[in-house]
Amino acid sequence: MIRRKFLIIGLGNTSHPRTRHNVGFMAVDALAASLKAPWTMSKSATGHIATTILRSSDATLPTQPQPQSTKKQKKQATTPTESIEWEASLNLFKPKGFMNLSGVGVAKAAKEFKLGPFEFLVLHDDLEKKLGVVTVKSGGSANGHNGLRSIISTMHTDAFDRVRIGIGRPARKEDVADYVLERFLLDEEEVLEEEVYGNVERAVMWWVKERMDLEVKKEVERRKRVEAEAGGEKAEGEGKGEKEESR
Repeated sequence: MIRRKFLIIGLGNTSHPRTRHNVGFMAVDALAASLKAPWTMSKSATGHIATTILRSSDATLPTQPQPQSTKKQKKQATTPTESIEWEASLNLFKPKGFMNLSGVGVAKAAKEFKLGPFEFLVLHDDLEKKLGVVTVKSGGSANGHNGLRSIISTMHTDAFDRVRIGIGRPARKEDVADYVLERFLLDEEEVLEEEVYGNVERAVMWWVKERMDLEVKKEVERRKRVEAEAGGEKAEGEGKGEKEESR
């Protein structure tokens, strides 16, 4: 059994609940509710944490980050891993405080769980994508997002993965500051409930499965090396025995 831990971080402002800039919080709240993982306040991590376990035996693990389209999909490479089971501890985390100080809480949570950026997945709002669009991105700059900028600054790296949740952009650039701090409209709330939260959960589950598949492949390669070394030692022992018999 392979066991690993991950930190699933939702970004938001605790002082501005249910606003567009808080969709990271809202998405991780929906994820916790779906996984039946209760929130508790962690003083050491300076934020709220909800923990659940995902197992290789779970039948709902997706093979794509989003629902499959009608386009022809690339054939996935397969690895004989059916006999290797795994268990992933998902630690959902909401940093307490202002968005531009998110990195402080993330660093404390990382220390508490003994995790590095490779085990991070950050859920955040994205102005450049329309409402309803959810994508997975590996690394890169903050692209103007203060929460991401804080994490990059505190962790001294941008090499962590993100789930970008589209909130759309106002027509005028000067309206952005007010726009992100406004609450979602009723029809936008419906899109979140009916589409976005489900797609975020699918993206998170796919990401965890991808990470665990990498661990399983490492274990497969390790077992192959052990078998090869054992076979070499056996052959060497048999060769010595034959030489002794011929004397």
